[in-house]
Amino acid sequence: MRVAIGVGCRKQCSAEEIIELVHKALEKSDVTISDINLMATAWVKEGAEPIIHAAEALDLPLVVIPQTRCDEVANLAQTVSQKVVELFSVPSVAEVSALAAVGKNPKLICTRISSAAASCAIAAGEK
Repeated sequence: MRVAIGVGCRKQCSAEEIIELVHKALEKSDVTISDINLMATAWVKEGAEPIIHAAEALDLPLVVIPQTRCDEVANLAQTVSQKVVELFSVPSVAEVSALAAVGKNPKLICTRISSAAASCAIAAGEK
């Protein structure tokens, strides 16, 4: 089993806000940080410093998911943000990133939760 945290954020977001949101998602899902294999984000957030710093602080490898892979799992997302669809053509950056990162048979174990400037979701799948 492979478990990933998918994240998205606005430009004004801080790493601390992402970290706090990750901990809320973990609590909501009865998952521990040691169960997580990686943090993922979509191609549109490549180079986003808050995400990079949050992954480093949580000691998780960060994987940037290409658009084609996000598109492949978009139908599995449970949350749809019309703004995100308009901007990036995917329903949720956090959900599709998590789903795309876990391999075969991906399933959300925590649908997107959001703070003022960040979003987070957790998915599991088979390597």
